[in-house]
Amino acid sequence: MTIMLPLLVGGGKMYLLLRTTHYINQTVMDSLHKGMVRLAGTGEHPMRIINVERYDHNCKLGKPEPAISYGILRGNGEVFKACERAGVEWWEIDNGYFRSGHFDGNYRISRNGMRAKYDPSAKVDDRRFRPLKIDVKPWRTHEGRYILVCPQNDNTHAFLGKESWLEDTIARLEKVTDRAIKVRTKQSTTPLLMDLDGAFCVVTPQSNVGIGALAMGIPVITEDDPSIAPWHCMTMEDVESAWQQRDLDRTHLFNFLSYCQGDLEEFRAGVAWTLAYNMQTYGVVYRDWET
Repeated sequence: MTIMLPLLVGGGKMYLLLRTTHYINQTVMDSLHKGMVRLAGTGEHPMRIINVERYDHNCKLGKPEPAISYGILRGNGEVFKACERAGVEWWEIDNGYFRSGHFDGNYRISRNGMRAKYDPSAKVDDRRFRPLKIDVKPWRTHEGRYILVCPQNDNTHAFLGKESWLEDTIARLEKVTDRAIKVRTKQSTTPLLMDLDGAFCVVTPQSNVGIGALAMGIPVITEDDPSIAPWHCMTMEDVESAWQQRDLDRTHLFNFLSYCQGDLEEFRAGVAWTLAYNMQTYGVVYRDWET
């Protein structure tokens, strides 16, 4: 891996890197901070790392400072909401779209949301996605036995302001389809592949299940996931037309998302932040980045 200086590292903005009491957050944020220092080329960098309880919620400077952290728990969610209300940039880090895992997998980096907003005009290539060796299957041609509804956990629904998402979703689907509806919660003990095997379509708010389903050739409907919704431009009322996604290009979507994630080695090298920032801010790959 050849590490080059970034096109832009935050555009000269000051960001606060927030650490919580959880060991995963601490590991990820410490890795990110090391990458920031490396990019700066000195022992100092404008992106400071602090404990989340020291964040100024009272906005003494007029507006809260832009923030970056892993997860929405232990005070992070409140910080992100404060930034959102004030129109201040924030970045959330979480499990990667592809090949995720603690601590040997990838973590996604998302601007102003829990998932990266897909940009159909982004100039991407396959240098990030190809090495992942994801088996992208052809679109399914059979109908499937049911619509698989996959809600998120309660904390995510609360953060999104979608506490009644599951009930509302089932009610909306029952008005537009006669297909069977199968609900798969986070507590399900049935293997995911088994549930996906019989699915005509997956409906979810924000979940990596959606990305996995698309890779398997299964249509996905989501209105709340910025990683997918701008790609298919459908609502739940379009569920019977979900098969039309076979005409859409998954390659560009997957290439885009692969630039919005990285492993801890890439965090510590400054690569993950550089690529995610440039892709989600400018829709470009830094021209001198190499693998």
